[in-house]
Amino acid sequence: MADFTSRYVQLNDFILLEYMYTNPTDPEIQSYNFFRIENGHVNDTIQILNVDNATAVTGNVQERSVVQTTGGEYTDLDKDQIPTFLSYDSSLTVSTITATNLKYDKVRFHLVSGYNFEDIDGIIVKITAPERSGNDLTLSALAFLKDGDFFEFNAKPIWLGDRLYDRYFEVLVPSIKLANDTYYYLEGNPSQPSTFVATITSDAGGFLRAAPLHVSVIEIKNTTTLKVGGARYKKYSIGGTKTVALNQSDTFALLSAVIQPSEVGDYFEYYASWNGGFIEDYISIANALPENNYIVLHEIRVAEQVGSSFIETDVLQTIQEADFDKPRKFRPIVDNSDKAVSFTIEYTIRLYNKIDSSQIIRTASYTSYDVKKWGKELQRITILNAPETYKIYNRVVSGPSIVGTSFADTTATVQPFNTKYIPSFFEKNLITLSQDVVFLDSNGQLKTDASTTTKPIYGQGDLNIVLNPFDNFFKFSLLKTENATVPTPLDLGTTAEYYMVFIDDSSKKVRFKHSPDLLIGDPTKGDLVFKIPEASSEKIVKYANKEFYIVSSFSDGATETMMYQGFFNSPSSIQTVKETNSAATSNQNAAIEDRIRQIEVKAEDLQAAANKFKVQTPKQQSIFQASMVEIPGLATDSASSSMTSIIASFVPVVEQGKSEVTKATEAKLSKQVSDKQQNG
Repeated sequence: MADFTSRYVQLNDFILLEYMYTNPTDPEIQSYNFFRIENGHVNDTIQILNVDNATAVTGNVQERSVVQTTGGEYTDLDKDQIPTFLSYDSSLTVSTITATNLKYDKVRFHLVSGYNFEDIDGIIVKITAPERSGNDLTLSALAFLKDGDFFEFNAKPIWLGDRLYDRYFEVLVPSIKLANDTYYYLEGNPSQPSTFVATITSDAGGFLRAAPLHVSVIEIKNTTTLKVGGARYKKYSIGGTKTVALNQSDTFALLSAVIQPSEVGDYFEYYASWNGGFIEDYISIANALPENNYIVLHEIRVAEQVGSSFIETDVLQTIQEADFDKPRKFRPIVDNSDKAVSFTIEYTIRLYNKIDSSQIIRTASYTSYDVKKWGKELQRITILNAPETYKIYNRVVSGPSIVGTSFADTTATVQPFNTKYIPSFFEKNLITLSQDVVFLDSNGQLKTDASTTTKPIYGQGDLNIVLNPFDNFFKFSLLKTENATVPTPLDLGTTAEYYMVFIDDSSKKVRFKHSPDLLIGDPTKGDLVFKIPEASSEKIVKYANKEFYIVSSFSDGATETMMYQGFFNSPSSIQTVKETNSAATSNQNAAIEDRIRQIEVKAEDLQAAANKFKVQTPKQQSIFQASMVEIPGLATDSASSSMTSIIASFVPVVEQGKSEVTKATEAKLSKQVSDKQQNG
């Protein structure tokens, strides 16, 4: 495949020119013949275009071309008209030129996204080269109309100058520099008149060697039709014209892009290179001229090969305006290091001139198959035994004694160091890997019901924390609660790493490693401490996904397991958090209400129990003493009954915040008991 180097120039508000110079050592070669048109309307100037069979390759053919007929008008060369305009117009003289193994440059015209040729019918793009005779030879003159179908969509749209270009049309034109070099090389040789350059120029004198090419964009203001018999020739009245000058050859052939692994670290170096070195010297010389103000734009893209697919996982764009004699550093992170076959770094530099907005682009790439090295976790060497610590002392060798007069005592008093303690506030949470919420009482016993003396141990998905937009410290104590009366800390060992993980709005995981300080959190005792810095907290509180995870990851980086899942909220939602965290204890109230309803439904059964009331002996009384409470209308020294035991068993629980139904029920039951006692 032929190799090209590109130069970009902004032609107008909606057209970006990309002139792609063919590489002399690996050129684009084609063998299509040409039509040579001598135009009597414009001082017998010459225009060339390929014959029709080159349509799919060069695009510079009769079907797309126009010819200038007057100073402000161009005519379409539609080959389907009979007769064609080339045959109809007597001022046009056409001949055929044979061209074999001719070298071509490629020219692309990129169209800004969303532009639909408002207020104009289309455009004419024209490329000319100056002859030694003083005339300009037209290498290509093509019309692209508003309703035309010559545009192609770019699979990789170009973003330049705050504009996105997603469509383009393309044409191949002869490389005038290489063709002209052949012409001059054969000067004095009998074969020179038969060279391509000699046969196409107006006087067979060739092209000026140092003069630039000219590329123009001409607006089509309106379109009219010339009717000749059955033929219909479209004529275009032109409007505004924008022309730029380009060198015949790539004057930036020494410019290249370099990306390579560093020899001193685990990262890549990338930079713009000139003639094998840094570009500093060239930019210093070039920017000394008033027409230049060059900077370098860097773009890095990382693509990972997973199976037969290539997944783009990272894009980095930077601007460099100084220090052109130093490489820049980049460390890729391979997201799919566990399954990717390879990854490729595509590096693009743009030498951008801020004066005329022209750009020179070079690309390079690097492919690596060592995906494990560049994964999310750096590879570590596990040391079985702690390294030995050596104490190093500086031995002071006695020198000669200094004898002299006494010195003045100017030693200032040394102030002692003061230790300043800075408090860090932790939010501590008890969690379990089980699914249900349980409760821990003051004696360290597990309970299934909440009370004012118990602490909740949150199961999966039950904990809701508050994340404020400052530094946050969270401490989680993981407990084993299943099949146990007394919870025990979950020994997390010392071989794994633990992370608190959030998921942002682009589904990327944001990780925070647990603190290794055993004074505040010892994993062997089930404790994990995480710090969420302020800069990260400000972003996380805005995430749409309000879940957090605690995960474990082993040193090989290949295994990662979720241990716990919970939720977080911002301080503005703190009331919701409190309600959520108290939901477990609130379930008790529902249970109490259910018990009350059961008592009310079975009022007759309770009445029957009261009828069977019997005075208890002092020994019996001591049995129920722990459950006795003061009930209005019932003496505290009265013997307990089965009914008073029922009432006393639930009264302490609902002492806070009794409902009116509950109070009424208690009073009714108390009165029934009192009446029964009085009646014997």
